[in-house]
Amino acid sequence: TDTILYTNTTQFSSDSYEEEILSLNEEVKLLFKEKRKYDKVHSVSPRLPNWDRTHGGQVYLELGRSAELQTVDSKEFLIHNYGPSFLEYYYYKQPKLKDFKPRAGPTSGGTVVVIRGCWFKYMPEYGVIPYAKFGDKITKCHFESTVRVVCLTPPNNDTSTYHDVGISLNGIDFTMAESTYHYYDPPVIKSISPKSGPESGGSRVRVIGGPFTNLSTGTEFMCRFQAIDHKSPPKYIPGIFENSTSVICRTPGGWGSGNKVHVEVTFNGEEYTNSNSVFYFYSVTSANPRCGPSDGTAGNLHIHGSGFQNSELVYCSFDGTQQKPLEVSWDLIVCKIPKPKHGEDFFGAVPLEVSLNGVDGHKFEGGFQYYPQINVTDFYPRTGPAKGKGVVKFYGNRFRSDFSQAQPACKFGKYIGKAEVLNSHELLCFIPEIEVINQTYVPEAALNAQSFVRSTSGALFVPYGIYDIDPNSGPIGAQTKILVSGEGFAKNGKAKCRLGIPGAYATVDGAVLSDKKMICVSPKEMEVPSAVGMPYSVPISVSFFEEKVNPWTARRDLLQIQENRTTEKIIHFDPWTETGHVFRFYTQPKVAKINPNTCKVRDIIDVYAYADPSTSFIEPIAPTSSSDMETGIKCQFGRFGSTPGVYVNSTTVRCVTPNIKDDPSTIREETVNLGVAMNGHDYTADNEHTLFKFVGTKTLFSYWPYIIGIILGIIAIIALIICCSSFIPGPGLSPPPAVPVEDDLDVAHRGNKPKDAGNAPALAKRPHTLRDEFGLYRTRGYFPDKQASPAPSGRNTFLPRPSAAPNKSSMLSPKPLFKQHPLTKQN
Repeated sequence: TDTILYTNTTQFSSDSYEEEILSLNEEVKLLFKEKRKYDKVHSVSPRLPNWDRTHGGQVYLELGRSAELQTVDSKEFLIHNYGPSFLEYYYYKQPKLKDFKPRAGPTSGGTVVVIRGCWFKYMPEYGVIPYAKFGDKITKCHFESTVRVVCLTPPNNDTSTYHDVGISLNGIDFTMAESTYHYYDPPVIKSISPKSGPESGGSRVRVIGGPFTNLSTGTEFMCRFQAIDHKSPPKYIPGIFENSTSVICRTPGGWGSGNKVHVEVTFNGEEYTNSNSVFYFYSVTSANPRCGPSDGTAGNLHIHGSGFQNSELVYCSFDGTQQKPLEVSWDLIVCKIPKPKHGEDFFGAVPLEVSLNGVDGHKFEGGFQYYPQINVTDFYPRTGPAKGKGVVKFYGNRFRSDFSQAQPACKFGKYIGKAEVLNSHELLCFIPEIEVINQTYVPEAALNAQSFVRSTSGALFVPYGIYDIDPNSGPIGAQTKILVSGEGFAKNGKAKCRLGIPGAYATVDGAVLSDKKMICVSPKEMEVPSAVGMPYSVPISVSFFEEKVNPWTARRDLLQIQENRTTEKIIHFDPWTETGHVFRFYTQPKVAKINPNTCKVRDIIDVYAYADPSTSFIEPIAPTSSSDMETGIKCQFGRFGSTPGVYVNSTTVRCVTPNIKDDPSTIREETVNLGVAMNGHDYTADNEHTLFKFVGTKTLFSYWPYIIGIILGIIAIIALIICCSSFIPGPGLSPPPAVPVEDDLDVAHRGNKPKDAGNAPALAKRPHTLRDEFGLYRTRGYFPDKQASPAPSGRNTFLPRPSAAPNKSSMLSPKPLFKQHPLTKQN
């Protein structure tokens, strides 16, 4: 190695000495002779004797002079004098270069090149630094390990040839590689064609731009497809060189679905173009309908997938007839289905294909099936469950499903359900789940789930369903009235409610209140599985048909029966709704204690009701509707009303006293029964433990005004009766003056006539009344006109009406007023 020695003095000078260097083994080797002054010297480092068995190391380099000495015993000695420079020189093992990558780069330089080999070192204190040479350009490298260094290529405009590559640790002694490196002008991509292709890959994409080079190897001339919308590893495909302005890239597969990617090109496997050219990978998953009527009413073909990109190259092909799309989006292509070439009654399949780039076509196996359009004359029944397993039968002709692409279907508004062709005149529709049930629908049928035909009868379909039930629980055997709210309830139907599941249910009759309300009563007897126990929750559903009925039995007049008609299929008719509404049966609890049991009127306090140990409270079911205010625990305080209750645990319910509107001053004490209803309706039975007392502010003195008023009122009524009785005569009589009675009293009481009653006929024509002891008038006898003296007792006497006029003499003769009765011996 050429070595330059620099001094820190101004000169070296000698005319009689030779400059020599001493090696590690003290062998002196003459380097040069000089007889002039200088400030630097050049030398060549000697090879070490053990150079092939060592990795090298540092040595001292000194400059010295030789001097001849006297000979002793015929021996000559050579003495060397060296200056004290203490300069270190480092020996290293020459590195080897195995390979490097990449092997090409742009003329602007700066390409990161990784060189692999061995015996790489980095000791800057000795000047041991990796260097790389590309042609005649040398660049410093970054030391990573003894087997790897990284370099940046220097600029070079020579793109016409390959350049040798070498590695050195001192920038002078290079080890050359077997491979070469070449420079190229940075390419630019202007466009790609086509811009879309199937996700399965294999499409030829022509990249237009330049300048492109053909000096790169196959492993470094690559096309990269990098996904844009989601993070996924890029895919690489080797490029194909066409010319300086065009290269070909084959699209990779394995995307799984539609994707949008950037397409870039590199000529060294590392540095790609930055054109942001977009390529769309599309995936065609299905097309429907795959069949349609041949009269031109098939509608549109919907092709589903992803990665669709609208362009002038997109088309659909029916039997070779290309149709431009009506709509193209990322996941949908819509094309109009044309009439077949063979007429409106054509039945058969034709090829079906779609292309998005004008080059790659996607063919659908089985093609597109044409068939004559169906006719629908009627349907039955006219109603069915909005959510359930209801069925409707359509009647008409041209019904068929003898081709692979058939999709019989029925439609109610926007809700489409599956159908089954029974024969050429009957189509069985399975009612789809209808969300909106507050309206009627026009039923339609089709053989391709798209080209629907309405019934010519003009009848409408009315779905029925449940919104809510109230209450949603009840004591078992209590026959709780359940208010069912919904839509489509038919008053002329056989309304029924079913509680339970198939095989273990109870059916009860319902009463339709309106098209939105109906009442059902929970069954008196409900079989509860022993493995379940109480409480027992069951689904509730409604129907407006008999439990076991074939609704089409009476509709034979709608059929156009053929002689060769096949045997009818047995159809299971299930008119019950299927919703998430649940009714819970529970054992009615018994209240054993309440605490506290007294409260002041208008005080709001918590009252705890405790269940008997043999029973328990249950946690209520959450209401399904926000408008359901009745469902839940309630507490009833007699006539004072009910309040919501809170479930605490299986033995305790917390109640709140009601807000009493009565004035506390009007209530002294009032005791009511506290009842608890777990469903807001069926309250617990009253007993001695459920008494609750409300205490008001009324005292005993508060009752005296009422008592005095009542007494005065009674007295006033009696006085009024007495007063009025003195002015009211008997019926048909006028009150003449009272006449004292002198007749025998006992005779009058027995109702016998006086002895001389027959001698006074005139007296019988003159009835008179007497005022009795209560001041009332009574028609008790007939008296003469002559005034008699008053009775001795001063009181009028009741006398019976005689059968004939009394004797005048007997009437006037004085007799005692009272006489001892012969039987009772009393006056």
